[in-house]
Amino acid sequence: MNRATTSVQWVLDELRMLLAGVGVLGKVNNRDVIWRDSVLELVDRRRAEHSSPELANDVRNPGGRKRVNEALDLSLRISGIADFASLLATDAFEPSLPDDLQDLVDSVGDGVATHPSLEPIATVLAEHSDDLEFAGEQLVTNGVAGVALKVSTPVRRHLTDSSWESSWGYYTSTWVYADSFDEAWLLGVEWAKEKHAYFLAKFQRVMGAEK
Repeated sequence: MNRATTSVQWVLDELRMLLAGVGVLGKVNNRDVIWRDSVLELVDRRRAEHSSPELANDVRNPGGRKRVNEALDLSLRISGIADFASLLATDAFEPSLPDDLQDLVDSVGDGVATHPSLEPIATVLAEHSDDLEFAGEQLVTNGVAGVALKVSTPVRRHLTDSSWESSWGYYTSTWVYADSFDEAWLLGVEWAKEKHAYFLAKFQRVMGAEK
């Protein structure tokens, strides 16, 4: 077993211990227990996969494996995608937009970007909201040909500094934009880390006020 595989197993062991602790450190409802048990089952299965010599040596998609671990660690999900290269090349900026593109347009309808990376797109869409076809032409002129991802993560309700409740019934989202899918994913990872840090800080402020 190589060092990289051993490191992955160690991380998964630590993650399993952390998740197992959620059911002990605070009161959770049945849905959360089911969620926790499902994740623990997934962790155990993935740990077994990484113990397999065949899969341990499979390096065909290291980026995908990295995203799996980041998605699991941060509860990060892609819930929408807009590939501007293909959308603009196929004249998608018409009165009837594809669903994900419509969601993106709606999110910046007032010209306010929900994430700094969206500002170049938000500005154009706000200035030409009454003529989407021209807005698309302007985006082409401005060299917009990257990928926008709608990233989502559940809102964490902390029980202690290191344990929390969360479910996909209550989550927060934003669109991010970059030149490539991988770069946009990294923006999503950083956004999720910031959101989880905010949830923890909010919990700590409440606990501090109650003391």
